[in-house]
Amino acid sequence: MPRSLVWNTPVRRSSLAGVVQEDVADRGAERPDAVLLDAPVSGSRDPAERGQLTIFASGPGEARPRVAPLFDAPGQRTVWVGETESGTRLKLVNNT
Repeated sequence: MPRSLVWNTPVRRSSLAGVVQEDVADRGAERPDAVLLDAPVSGSRDPAERGQLTIFASGPGEARPRVAPLFDAPGQRTVWVGETESGTRLKLVNNT
């Protein structure tokens, strides 16, 4: 599973099935020192190379300042959409 680690903040950037995603979130809940964020991207290789992806981020608001540099590098826009797992749901709607 692709992910990035910023301090103790795993960021899931792939579009996983809901059941897998819930399992990852449940396992993360067992770690009080970690915060799980869901941040799939919208865009293809060309926008990625130009730093023009849209990131559908979701998770606890207090984690935003820690991960902003991670999201700013590949993305021109980060849309925060609520609790963890909301980002993937929005991406799936965007892709249909």
